[in-house]
Amino acid sequence: MPSIIFGSEAFSPKEIARRIRAVGVVKARLPLFPMLVLGVLAGAFIGIGGMLFVLVNADSALTFAPSALLGGVAFSLGLVIVIVAGAELFTGNNLLVMAWADRQITTVELLRNWAVVFTGNLIGAAGIAVLVCLAVWMATAGRTVVDKVAAIVFPITAFVAAGFEHSVANLVPVVLGNIVGGGVLVGLVYHLVYQRGAIRDMRE
Repeated sequence: MPSIIFGSEAFSPKEIARRIRAVGVVKARLPLFPMLVLGVLAGAFIGIGGMLFVLVNADSALTFAPSALLGGVAFSLGLVIVIVAGAELFTGNNLLVMAWADRQITTVELLRNWAVVFTGNLIGAAGIAVLVCLAVWMATAGRTVVDKVAAIVFPITAFVAAGFEHSVANLVPVVLGNIVGGGVLVGLVYHLVYQRGAIRDMRE
C-alpha cells in the first residue's frame, strides 16, 4: 500500500526499491524484438524533448535563468513520454543494477539489456515518431479529463512548435508521413509489443 506523505499518496523508499527490482527483472528478460523497438521509441521520445529544448533556448530575448528553467521543463517532455507511453531508455535502465545486486538477474541479462536498449535509443534518436498519434496513445492512459488533457498538451505543443505537418490541416502528401509515423512507429509497434503477448504489463 502506498504511504501517505504530506497528504498525497506515494510509495515509500523501501517500496520504490521493491518495485524497481521487480520491473528490472521483467525488463532484463524482454525478448529481443520488443526490447529493441521500445529502445528505438525511447530514443525518439528523448529526441523530441531535446528538440523542444533547443527551440526554447533559441529565444535570444530570454536571459540565462528563464532560458535554463524553461529549457529544463521542455526537455522533461521526453522522459514524460517514455514513462507514460512505455519505452526502454538506457539511462533509466541503469537501475537494473538493483535486480542484479539481488541476484534476480544475471550479468549477461544485465549487459544484454544495456547493449540492446542503448542501440535502440541511438536508432530512435535519428527518427522521431508522429506526436499527434503519440498524444492520443498517452491520453488513453488517463482516467479523468484532467489526466487526458495533461497527456495531450506537451506532445501537441512540441508538434506545433517544431513545425511538423498534420494530415487534417495540411496537404494530402503529408497523410503518407502521418501513416508511417503514427500507424507504424506508434500503433503497429505497440501492437506487436503488447497485443501479441510478447511481454506483460511491467507496471503491474
